[in-house]
Amino acid sequence: MSSVGTGVGGNVGGPLIPLQRDIEATAWTEVNKASLGIVPDSIEKSFVEFNPRYTLGYLGGFGYRSAAGRPLLDHPLESVRYTLPSLTQDSTAWRTSYDSLVNQLPPDLQARFLKERELPFEQRNLSFVALDNVLTMGAKVLTRANQLGQTDYLDPLAETRTTLNILLPFAALKGAISNGNETLSQAKDFLMTQGANYRYFDGFNSLISQWEASLTLLQQVNSSLADTVNGQLTPQAVRNAAKAAFLLGTVGAQIEHISLGNDLQMLLPSIRAMETIASALSLKSTLTAPLFLAAAWGSLGITSTDNSLRVVGSQLQTLANTLSAGLIAGIMPPSNKAGNEFLSLMTTLSLTTFIGLAGLTVDSGLGLYPSRSEQDVQAARFFAFESAVQLLVNSGTLETFYQEIIAASGGNTEAQRLGSTTLANAAYLLIALEGAQEAKKSPIQLMEDQSQSLQQGLFSAGEIEAKAATDHTSIAHAIQLLTIALESRDYEGFQGSLNTVLEGIGIAPESLPADLTAIHEIGKAIVGGSDDKNLDPNMTTIIHVM
Repeated sequence: MSSVGTGVGGNVGGPLIPLQRDIEATAWTEVNKASLGIVPDSIEKSFVEFNPRYTLGYLGGFGYRSAAGRPLLDHPLESVRYTLPSLTQDSTAWRTSYDSLVNQLPPDLQARFLKERELPFEQRNLSFVALDNVLTMGAKVLTRANQLGQTDYLDPLAETRTTLNILLPFAALKGAISNGNETLSQAKDFLMTQGANYRYFDGFNSLISQWEASLTLLQQVNSSLADTVNGQLTPQAVRNAAKAAFLLGTVGAQIEHISLGNDLQMLLPSIRAMETIASALSLKSTLTAPLFLAAAWGSLGITSTDNSLRVVGSQLQTLANTLSAGLIAGIMPPSNKAGNEFLSLMTTLSLTTFIGLAGLTVDSGLGLYPSRSEQDVQAARFFAFESAVQLLVNSGTLETFYQEIIAASGGNTEAQRLGSTTLANAAYLLIALEGAQEAKKSPIQLMEDQSQSLQQGLFSAGEIEAKAATDHTSIAHAIQLLTIALESRDYEGFQGSLNTVLEGIGIAPESLPADLTAIHEIGKAIVGGSDDKNLDPNMTTIIHVM
């Protein structure tokens, strides 16, 4: 049964507006029952089985139902937040990786290392303690990564979390359609009340038509859910989601310039939320949609200058925007709205995370140290940081990470190769700058250690710049200067040229360190306070910060 009316609030001659019961009778009752192994009652039952709060009528009904006097999030994000299992549950699981790393040390260094390890802890050389901390941390990371890549890894909640993650975007879609229709009805009532003399009548009426069209597209996506395979939407459903995201983006941009008084204050946030959901479902792989939604909504406000939640400073945000914009212009496919948004978002969030971890690593040295003078312990901690960065660079972990992000954003093989090298080396530079700053040391030595990798990053950046449609001769020249400085081992010249590049894209080199320090301070607060003595250096804490 559908609602039919007359006048501005009706839809005679247009698409019928489904009621809540119509939406609940769609393909939701069959979605993913085969591919996800879920009982064929519905997605709602699946959520209820995992969490009784999703029972119909409980705190407003299924999902995140909102109404007057009740916030949009009845029980804030509890369905997607969970405690990460400790990496020390199996105290011996990581030791195989640890022994393998020790065996890869040069013979003379390995012999000294093993000899030091036999001594009582308080008698050990600080440098070898630092090395042991790095190898231990590296072994735990490798072991955890290997465990997560095994389908038979014994984590009793893993299957539940995976299912919930796959279902959340579809549950969000259902809520978007329901709330969108309710808000649309309110918008029509508002326009009818204002009358034809309302200065924005014609423009607002046009927006309502686009809004209705976007809802029709989302309803078509919803109706196709029964055809999903392993959580992946059909190509037509992905195209419909992309069209809906484009229309909703247009509607939102125009609403920003319309005076709606006090009656429809939630209109723009509602439109933007629907746009985000549609964008997430229009990604190349629907399985990336949960990450898109979590990143988009979890990072709200962190870059806003007028928001107390701000984490990313203006200088760092400019750098992240410039990097992602360069990749989008040079190597990403056209008409890739959602993919480009995802790439930009993940570039900002990942760089922020890596900077925070760099500062925390310098603080903790990745573990405990024998009692020595504070100066000696700080030097050992920085040595641990240097070793950890070198291990990170040699492992290619960040390149692999960014390769996956660019692939999920719609980039082809060449885009993945060039973009991952460029972003990884931008991250390495920021990690070096932050670590050196916190240790009150020059970053030149770290740059020298990373010179070969940095050259590869500059080569990739140069290729991307050459592919971009815009004329950025000054940037190409700056890349050339940086490359020459590295090849001639002029690291002070490299640092000077780097400052010139930053100034060229609107970043004040003397202001960027303050942005890095701010992230470090937030990281310290997250792990238990601003006092270094309260920092927990174990792997669980590091992962929680990430």
